[in-house]
Amino acid sequence: MDDDLKETLKNTTHALAHHQIIKDANAAAAPSSVSNSLAIFKSEQEKRPIYEGHLANRRGPPIAIYHTAFAQLKDSLQDLNKVVDPQELKRVDDTAKLILASTQIYRTEKEHATMVFSYLRSLLGIKLRENVTTTTGGENRAESDALVEQDLHDKTFGEKVATVGHLELKNELGVTGQCAVQNTLGLRKLLTNDKYKDICNTTCCPCIIISIAGPYIMFSGAICAGIFVAEAFTDFIYLGGTKEQIVTLSRIFAAVAHAFDTLKEYYHCLKLNPGPPNVNWLFPQPTYTTNRHLQEIPTILSQFDYEGREPDNYQYLQKRKENN
Repeated sequence: MDDDLKETLKNTTHALAHHQIIKDANAAAAPSSVSNSLAIFKSEQEKRPIYEGHLANRRGPPIAIYHTAFAQLKDSLQDLNKVVDPQELKRVDDTAKLILASTQIYRTEKEHATMVFSYLRSLLGIKLRENVTTTTGGENRAESDALVEQDLHDKTFGEKVATVGHLELKNELGVTGQCAVQNTLGLRKLLTNDKYKDICNTTCCPCIIISIAGPYIMFSGAICAGIFVAEAFTDFIYLGGTKEQIVTLSRIFAAVAHAFDTLKEYYHCLKLNPGPPNVNWLFPQPTYTTNRHLQEIPTILSQFDYEGREPDNYQYLQKRKENN
C-alpha cells in the first residue's frame, strides 16, 4: 500500500475494510481451483473469507436488510401463493421447455449453457453476456460463465455498467467443482476489478447469483459491506417433476425476475460517488430515509470483531478495535 493511500485510509474503518476486500480478492486463488479442493477452500476461508456460512464464524448479516430486492424475493419464496405473475401462462410454458433442456445429458458445458441460457433469458427477462474474463488477480484471475448487466443513467464520470446477476454452470452436480462456491468467489473477483471502482465506492453492490449444475438450479444473493457476504435463497432445485412442480418453478422464476427488475432500476438510477468509499454502503436499508440517504452522518468510533464461540456454548468472544 503506498503512502498516499495509507493517508487516505487512515482512521477510516470503512475505507480500510473496503480496501481489504479488494486485497483479498486479488490475492485469492482462482475460483475454479478453490471449488475443486477442500483443502484450498478451507485455507482460503481462514485467510481470505467469503461470509457464506462455511466455518461457524464465517456467516454475515442477512442480506435482505441491505436491499429491497432481496427482502421481497425472500418473502415471495417463503409463500409462492403471494406471487402474482401477469405472464404466468408464458412463463409456465418456458419453464416446461427449460425442464426438457435441463434434463438432457450434454458432452460439454458450452452445449449445456447454449440450451439453458436461452430459456433463462426469457424466464427472467434478462440479457446475458457470456464468458467474461476477470482481469483482476493476475494468474489467479477468473472467468464468469455469464453476467446480467445494467447501464447507469449517471454519465458524469463516463459510461458505467453494474453487474446485477452472476451465473455459473456445471454439467452435473458435484462434477468439476462446487458450482455455488466457484460462482460466489468469481463474483468477488469481478466486483473488485478497477472498472467497478466507482460503483463499489457508492453502493454495497447487491447482486443475484444463479448456480446451475446439471438439472439443478440455485438462487443466492451477495453484497459488499465491509465484508463480502453471500446468502442462499434456495437449495439446489430439481428442474423436473410433476405438472404441479412446473407451476411452482414458474413462480420461483417470476419472483426472481421481479428481483432482477428491482435491481436493474436501482442501478440505472444510482448516483455515483467517486473517491474514497462512502460510509453509506456499510449500513442496511432500514437506517435510510425514503430517499435512501442516512438521516445523519455517523462517526465510527470503534468496532467489535466477532471471534467465534465454543461448541455448545452460546456465549461468544469479541474484541473491541479502536479506530485509531
